[in-house]
Amino acid sequence: MAVAALVGLAAAAAGCPSPPAAGSDAGPTPTDGSSADLASSAAAPLCSVDGWCWRNPLPQGNPLHAVYASAADRFWVAGDRGAIFRYDGAGWVVQSSGTSATLNSLWGTDSNNIWAVGTGGTIVRWNGSAWSQIGRASCRERVSSPV
Repeated sequence: MAVAALVGLAAAAAGCPSPPAAGSDAGPTPTDGSSADLASSAAAPLCSVDGWCWRNPLPQGNPLHAVYASAADRFWVAGDRGAIFRYDGAGWVVQSSGTSATLNSLWGTDSNNIWAVGTGGTIVRWNGSAWSQIGRASCRERVSSPV
């Protein structure tokens, strides 16, 4: 049943583009697991002479496409370049997804079983402590599998 749901989610991922080239930017740099202050940046803001400052795209520049919540204090967002962020009730934590593919959808059964799917059939899973790539759905699987 979970495989059918994953294939269905993979079908929601747009098209079948090639995965990002090896050595390309793998997205946000993960922290040591502590909450990250995603409202500020170490770099000085770009400001005009009259005091207008460019503050976007802070905290990161990747569009986000998916949200999954298992509780009011446990939710995840995912998007371009493998970006995944987790809210732990106190703050945001940047997480390493292990992929640089665009992640288009999130689905889970609880806080310890969450799947993200994206371009090129990418499927990654959160096991409660880390994300790992569990496979890729082929275009043929995504088109022919029942949802």
